Amino acid sequence: MYPNIVYFPSRLRLEINLMGRNQITGETSSLVSQTILNPLRFPLNFILRYDPNEIVRSVDYFLTVNLYREGESSPYLSSYEVSLPSLKGDDSVYIELQTIT
Repeated sequence: MYPNIVYFPSRLRLEINLMGRNQITGETSSLVSQTILNPLRFPLNFILRYDPNEIVRSVDYFLTVNLYREGESSPYLSSYEVSLPSLKGDDSVYIELQTIT
């Protein structure tokens, strides 16, 4: 989802990242990422494929989502970290994008 007052250019890049933060060291790493070019509409459904063997109990997992306009390296819209309490099963997650100030 995104704020309805925001103008959407025709060329966009949406980057979705599944991240992990070690509970002991605080170190953050990327488990998997997906890029979607020019999404046609929102809400946008996506599936991240990851190796379940890489999931460990000592790591907290979260999603980040950034939306970029064509040719820009700073996000146009971004999400807060969306915590994932469990990566078992087919759970859905609602992610809201906010304007960057």
